[in-house]
Amino acid sequence: VATKKEEDSRPLLETILNDLLSVSTFAPVEWPVATSLLSVLGCVLTQQLNGTSSSSSSSKGSTLSTDSLSQQNSAKATEQNIRIVAMDIITMLSLGLKHRESILDSIAAKQRI
Repeated sequence: VATKKEEDSRPLLETILNDLLSVSTFAPVEWPVATSLLSVLGCVLTQQLNGTSSSSSSSKGSTLSTDSLSQQNSAKATEQNIRIVAMDIITMLSLGLKHRESILDSIAAKQRI
């Protein structure tokens, strides 16, 4: 179950990704930084996937309060949801870059004729 914040961030990331892919493909002169931003976005999302858990699994004693367990489970669920969003956006980025490459190859082939 995604939290409200995660639900809000997914469409925003998708829009940013689609816009960057579009301008890097069709307006590279006007938006030269778009390719760099795509690279940075990919790196940040990859770090999210490879990152270690921010929650500590160690406890001071053998007994944990229900509230503490609930917070740990919530943190783990949030981290898992963030990784799912990161994986989805990385997949979209990969497919978008592949599509961009085929468009640019097609344009280059037409210019040679």
